[in-house]
Amino acid sequence: MMDFGDIDTGAGMDWLDHHLLTQFLVVAEEGQVSRAAARLGIEQPPLSRALQKLETRVGARLLARRPRGVELTEAGRLFRDGALRLLADADRLAETTRQTARGERGRLVIGVTATSALHTAVQDRLGRFRACYPDIALTLQEGQSAQLVDALRGAMLDAAFLWTPPADGLSTCEMTSEPLVAAVPEAVAQRLGTGPIRIAALADATFIVYGRRDGFGLFAATIAACHLAGFSPRFGAEAARLSAAVAMVGLGLGVVLLPQTLRMIAHPGVVYLPFAPEEGLTTELRLVMPLQPGGEAAAKFRRFIMAAAASP
Repeated sequence: MMDFGDIDTGAGMDWLDHHLLTQFLVVAEEGQVSRAAARLGIEQPPLSRALQKLETRVGARLLARRPRGVELTEAGRLFRDGALRLLADADRLAETTRQTARGERGRLVIGVTATSALHTAVQDRLGRFRACYPDIALTLQEGQSAQLVDALRGAMLDAAFLWTPPADGLSTCEMTSEPLVAAVPEAVAQRLGTGPIRIAALADATFIVYGRRDGFGLFAATIAACHLAGFSPRFGAEAARLSAAVAMVGLGLGVVLLPQTLRMIAHPGVVYLPFAPEEGLTTELRLVMPLQPGGEAAAKFRRFIMAAAASP
């Protein structure tokens, strides 16, 4: 069987003319040049010349002339199938290009920390965005706050969800303010009770460092909360991951401050204690992006998240 690639195209790819291919396909479907010309809204002689031109460019006879019309040769049938695929691909390419230009198609790399990835607000916004724009592929990249900020500045991320103060040179949009809670060992909870506590009650405790001492995220929130209460936190063991930090609390190695949403992380020997409302201990979950989004899809993502954050 002849392969489509075996057809001599003559002058390069000149035969790849949208109008010529369309005219040929109409003739192939109608089986008569006169009917095809009427359907195309042109005179028959120009259409006949166009078909001859196409056959010359392809270097093969595509139509066999018969008394009552025309019929496809074997090469013509092969060419018809290939032309249908080419035109369909061209239509898809044009539509894909338009969607990309409108920001409705593309790929976004979104940074998350272990804590922000678990937050219901992040999961809800990402789920709603995915439902609205199914042709934008979302890739989540987990890291520590400082790592993600560096990646944003290096244009390796399109956006990130961070518990972090505003970062210089980046755009931030506050999504939600979350009360902090203290994850403490059972022995500490028995001493302090289960009711709301003052953070000053943890002045003698050892704080577990979650993540690098990078000045961002929950590490920064812990220092700020303790300083507000008049003491400097004493840091002990360092945990690279949230699960390890909670496990260390369960082993009695110290305490760690977390957004209250993360009380969902159950672990033996760990008790979550709320702070008294008058303490005002909160942390802000923010969408952080470069000042200039890297494309229409990223710009659309920022507008979507900001609109969702502004809605009640």
